[in-house]
Amino acid sequence: MTAQQGIASRDHGHDVRRNILFLKGNYDAVGGAETLLGSLLDHLDPERFHAMLVMLQRNGFPDSPALLKDPLVVDRHTIMWRGVAAAPLTIPPLLRLIRRKPVDLVNSHDIRSILTAAMLAPVVDLPWVAHLHGFLGAVGSRQLQAFEAIAKLLIRRADAIVCSSEAAAAELRTSGQKNIRVVANGVSLPERVPCEPDRSALRVRLGVRSDAILCGVLTRLHPGKGVAYLLDAIASLRRTGVALHLLVVGDGEERPVLEKQAQSLGLEDAVHFVGFQTDVARHIAAMDILVHPSLRESLPLAILEGMAHGRPVVATAVGDVPKVLAGVGLVVPPADAEALAAAIASLVGDSELRRTMGEQGRRIVESRYSMAVAARALEDIFDEVIENKRNHHSRSGGTAASAEA
Repeated sequence: MTAQQGIASRDHGHDVRRNILFLKGNYDAVGGAETLLGSLLDHLDPERFHAMLVMLQRNGFPDSPALLKDPLVVDRHTIMWRGVAAAPLTIPPLLRLIRRKPVDLVNSHDIRSILTAAMLAPVVDLPWVAHLHGFLGAVGSRQLQAFEAIAKLLIRRADAIVCSSEAAAAELRTSGQKNIRVVANGVSLPERVPCEPDRSALRVRLGVRSDAILCGVLTRLHPGKGVAYLLDAIASLRRTGVALHLLVVGDGEERPVLEKQAQSLGLEDAVHFVGFQTDVARHIAAMDILVHPSLRESLPLAILEGMAHGRPVVATAVGDVPKVLAGVGLVVPPADAEALAAAIASLVGDSELRRTMGEQGRRIVESRYSMAVAARALEDIFDEVIENKRNHHSRSGGTAASAEA
């Protein structure tokens, strides 16, 4: 029996759950893609969909806590990833998995999974939705730029491409991509905005006084995230006598470089590197201002998380950030430490402005950028792509290659 025949034989009414095969690799640092996928798995409608998560696992790289789910809710599998040259070795175990449990759609979430889905497509002809979380482009390494160029070619085989911003969609269209859908990133809303006890708890451990202003950044530590410019901005403000601290939540290849930069700027006691944290909410609660100084983005989860927790946001004008923060946040040019310092300074001495911006930002997230809203939009795309594929096969009378191969 072919994989496509196995799918076509099932009743696809809404009373039967559809099996979605999510593909994701693990990397040297955990970032927005892992967080978003983990949240999507939590919000997927269990009456309509069943999640099958396949991790393309490379030894020595960490696993994301966001993707460790209850096995009764998410059917998780691991396939070892041995590098690009050995990528075809991922296909036989995937085919065995599909034989055991028919799959209705493949959803890829990074370059590694795009390559795997593209190799799987001609074998089983399953519907494929490629979810792009943003390409680094020129701010990435040459090797990463080469992989991104290959990924852009491969996703032309996908039945739909999902990106999180209109800016990213426009860039994809200029490179000839079609079937692009924009679904804005979403975050889970906390039940309440953090109060003073929440703000104080972590600050005591960090040694930050209650009357000091604590800025925070949530990011993977990579040159493209612009944290070096933020360190320069903090140093500039502290030289003017502002009691300012910076909390850096995240890890990555640039951490040693940034720690050395902080030391050279005399910020050893003012900048707090805490690495990757699973309890992001507790760290946002300690912040007075969330800053996102990235050089290139689509729609960063970090600013949405800050807004959801009622924190004012200062961010660079990249991707759809200006659209999201219009009227509720401060936007500055990328790679401009002076502009970052000026925006932060305008909030430091105005607690009422910080409170107002925080309240307005939370309302925006509630109405437009919750994970519940994003999940429903993605579910509709899954349904549409599955039905389009079925109708195409019904009209053509075609079948896919055998999964027994």
